Amino acid sequence: MCSPSRPGRNPSATQKPCCPPVSAPPHQPKSHSKLSHEVALRVEKAFGLDMNLLRMQAWHDTTRMRARAGEIDVQRYQPA
Repeated sequence: MCSPSRPGRNPSATQKPCCPPVSAPPHQPKSHSKLSHEVALRVEKAFGLDMNLLRMQAWHDTTRMRARAGEIDVQRYQPA
């Protein structure tokens, strides 16, 4: 049976804790992760402001992709 431990009480050896022990996350989030469209919209709605976060993120993503254009190898489409 699962028994929660309470402050000031030590669970007996036969009792199992309700939750597994808390451990560190498997990886730390990257500080340069991009802002998702959903998160940007939620921030705008939460604060009642039009901060153009979606537009800024789209511009940033496009600019980074254009900077990598030389790395992307695609053959031009030739209609038959």
